[in-house]
Amino acid sequence: MTDHFAALGLPRRPWLDEAVVKEAFHQRSAAVHPDRVHQADAATRRAAEENYAALNAAQQCLREPRERLAHLVHLERGRKPGDCHDLPAAVMSLFAEVGAALRETEPVLRQKQRAASALRQAQVLAAALPTMERLESLRARLGGHRLELLAESRMLDTGWPAPGTPPTAAQLDAVERLYHQFGFVDRWLAQLRERGVQLTL
Repeated sequence: MTDHFAALGLPRRPWLDEAVVKEAFHQRSAAVHPDRVHQADAATRRAAEENYAALNAAQQCLREPRERLAHLVHLERGRKPGDCHDLPAAVMSLFAEVGAALRETEPVLRQKQRAASALRQAQVLAAALPTMERLESLRARLGGHRLELLAESRMLDTGWPAPGTPPTAAQLDAVERLYHQFGFVDRWLAQLRERGVQLTL
């Protein structure tokens, strides 16, 4: 499989600063940017486009914590992260709250869709303000939890072995746990964001 870390000349680590990833991409991609070879022959242009696309894919993967962690596990273990069998109690509690909040908005959405006028829609939304505030509060809490996950990634990185020394099974287990938690939190944030847009449009 493609090693996105190697493609950008970066070490395999659970934490990489986004600015470092961006700079590595710009340095590696400058020579193969399609605009620099637009007067070259077709084969050269095609090769440049493929190289640029590969570097861009590497950047997109490594700048996102969840994608980077999954890629790291895949490279080190030769397989994608396994299924999630255990989540911390705090995350499970958030899961229940997100589900309840989304269900609470469903009647509001139905009323909004049935509203025959802009005035009636405004009245429905005014009555739903407490529900919308709950969504925003949950989004803020999830955002805070995501910051905690980022801090855990940095902490895990401080004990990561030097290049050439493989990480331990326990370290890779920790990477997988973080991967799963990022997955849930990012999905819930996206769901709450989308529901907020649906309510206000």
